[in-house]
Amino acid sequence: MNYLNLPIRDLSSDEFIGSVPTDRSTWVCLMRYCAHHETGGRIVGVKQWGERKLIGLLSVLKAEIEKECPLWSWDGDDVVVWRYPVDQEKACQAKREAGLKYGKGHPKAEQEDGDSLADSLAKSIAMTKRKGKERKERERKVSIEYTADFLEFWQAYPKKVGKDAAFKAWEKASHKPPLPEIISSVEAHKKTPQWKKDGGDYIPHPATWLNQGRWSDEVTTIKEFVPDCYRKPSGVR
Repeated sequence: MNYLNLPIRDLSSDEFIGSVPTDRSTWVCLMRYCAHHETGGRIVGVKQWGERKLIGLLSVLKAEIEKECPLWSWDGDDVVVWRYPVDQEKACQAKREAGLKYGKGHPKAEQEDGDSLADSLAKSIAMTKRKGKERKERERKVSIEYTADFLEFWQAYPKKVGKDAAFKAWEKASHKPPLPEIISSVEAHKKTPQWKKDGGDYIPHPATWLNQGRWSDEVTTIKEFVPDCYRKPSGVR
């Protein structure tokens, strides 16, 4: 195991509080060894180890570990560590085995101790959704660098909504005509009854106009009305 979860109740117990600091340090060293080697809280044959081996592997002295202490006990030549989290070790081993069998990220590989497969699957789905939202948020925050041609089109287009969407449509429209033709089409559309109606409410969004290739529409403009009294007779200059 790479880490240990030690309950506060154990660190507040009479056994721990009543032990001297050196015994507490010895207990932590024993815990570390057992967790690293996943021994289940039992270190086999320690009584037969020499001083150098005890220092090298456990970081404790022989006199420190052989004394009576409530934080560990002896079973023959083996030392048994008090409150070692055996269940935590088993859960870690099960998760590791599931990862080797199913692959990292599989619901069974991510299943925590006490969780059902359904719970683990729900957690996996929730995590996937959260990562998707985070990715979209990062993409949204990325500053878009508009091209000069697009900015000229944007300046000419009368309805200034959905600039990012319009730029995406501009880049996507690979078969669009040259910029002057598009600007000319926009200027012609500005004179149509539909675009003039209700203060421009019927002007399509720029992204829609680009996606639909509306620059190729036939444009019908409104002819300026001139009363007969102001019309010049034919032939008069």
